[in-house]
Amino acid sequence: MDTRDTMLTGVGFCLPGSGGLCASRKQFWDAISTGQSFLDQGDLYFGSIDADLVAQAAERLPDLSLRYLEAYSRTQLYGLIAMAQACQDAGLAPHRGDLAEATVLTARHGLDTCFEIQQDAVEADADALTQPQARRLISRTLLSGSTMDVSGAQISVLNTTGGSMSVAVGCASTGVLVGVAHRMLRTGEADLVVLTGADHYYVDRLQEFGPVSAKAAEGSGHATDATYHRPMRPYDARTTGANIGNGAVTLILETREHADARGADPIARVLAQSTRRSPQASALAVDPDGIGPALAMRDALRQAGITPDEVDYLNGGAEGDAIFHRVETNALRQVLGERVAGFPVSDQEAAFGHSGAPLGALGVAATGLMIANQEICPATGCEQPDPACGFDVVTGNSPRPARIRHALSTNYGIGMVSSAVVLGGAR
Repeated sequence: MDTRDTMLTGVGFCLPGSGGLCASRKQFWDAISTGQSFLDQGDLYFGSIDADLVAQAAERLPDLSLRYLEAYSRTQLYGLIAMAQACQDAGLAPHRGDLAEATVLTARHGLDTCFEIQQDAVEADADALTQPQARRLISRTLLSGSTMDVSGAQISVLNTTGGSMSVAVGCASTGVLVGVAHRMLRTGEADLVVLTGADHYYVDRLQEFGPVSAKAAEGSGHATDATYHRPMRPYDARTTGANIGNGAVTLILETREHADARGADPIARVLAQSTRRSPQASALAVDPDGIGPALAMRDALRQAGITPDEVDYLNGGAEGDAIFHRVETNALRQVLGERVAGFPVSDQEAAFGHSGAPLGALGVAATGLMIANQEICPATGCEQPDPACGFDVVTGNSPRPARIRHALSTNYGIGMVSSAVVLGGAR
């Protein structure tokens, strides 16, 4: 075994869940292994987090002043909660200095909270503000004015001297970051990486785009970008679109040597990641032939040094639009050949909503836990698999026992930028 193998040693979440929040590994597994969804709000399907975020962050980061926590945006608090939970899951303690040299990687897609905070500052009446109020408003604006906002919050809490960067590749962002982390660990640039995707969306604003989006989709054969009054059902014949969700997912990735030295118990191993794009001209077009996803899968398998016959499961990136049933079917046919008909596929996005940047990390966390448990979780929300899916959609309300030697986790960003991550067992 290579001492610089990339090991997944911790996972943490700030996602919609029972009682308002899904944060721990157990809460996450209980949800995805039983097909639970936390999107139904009666007259609305939306993944909101109904919890006191400052209190949740303060509980997990007791050494951090409330004055600082209250200055952070919702997205930054999502990221801090998920990060703290992942550190606890991995047996790492920031206050002991366990992460003093950690590299912090973050991803953002939606910028709703950045816009809201900047708008508050621009529209503020300076004459009506006290100096402390103005200082707080400026502080919030500086802290939350860019895609580095989550990274800035995390590196200050961890007090790390390691590297830091943030990427924005749409819904493939954290999948791409897993590749960045893997290469940094393999080359010795880092020994320990904290990787987080976080996003927040305001449902009222999103719904204002609904009529225009529906009009744009007329006669196209595509679902609208988002639906708010029907549940999202990836791989289901009745799918009508995605339900949006909020939240964050954090992964702790480290070299095998680093993990072994501190007695960590890894969940799974990341073997490779590849990013590719379908060759369509429009940045908004979807490639039904699945060329980009197939290229990413093939390249990731090549990097990992394993054959398609050694892959036993795909955690897909379908998001409620039936076009992705064709995309993934065609991509898998190019990679697996005749094996595709009985090949198991599922996706847990409909448990928490289409959250943007966290999706790649969510897929890797779910896939890693499935490998560790040797069970495949069902496709959340899918009850009547679409005949257009040429693979075996795993359905039901309990996990399916399976032999999982290696697995793929895929995500697709705007412009059909496709990420494929290969995972295997920890030992």
